[in-house]
Amino acid sequence: MSRSKQYIKDVSVLVWQHLYDHPEIKYKTGLPDEIYNKIKNSEYECLLCDKYNDIDKGDGCCPRCPLSCCVETKDSIYLKWYNARTKKSRKKYAGIILEQLKAWDTTKIIRVK
Repeated sequence: MSRSKQYIKDVSVLVWQHLYDHPEIKYKTGLPDEIYNKIKNSEYECLLCDKYNDIDKGDGCCPRCPLSCCVETKDSIYLKWYNARTKKSRKKYAGIILEQLKAWDTTKIIRVK
């Protein structure tokens, strides 16, 4: 199923807003069902990955994704959130991801070289 960029942004913001507001949640599976059910069948539990995953093309980044290099690189904010051991750290990294998602202009096309 093809989803609009605005829908993907809205759901992603919903997910990361909840993770920011509830840093005691360590994994996306800990989200409330009404949120988790929107992402559970997505690759990596992420609608952005469903639309923009280019990881298999080489450097571990997805250049068209607003989060760019979220999984495969050592500086990944997502991996820092995922590996965080404290609520304070999870909140910090969820906040960074949330800011990036909110700043994403879904009307612009991201060009790849």
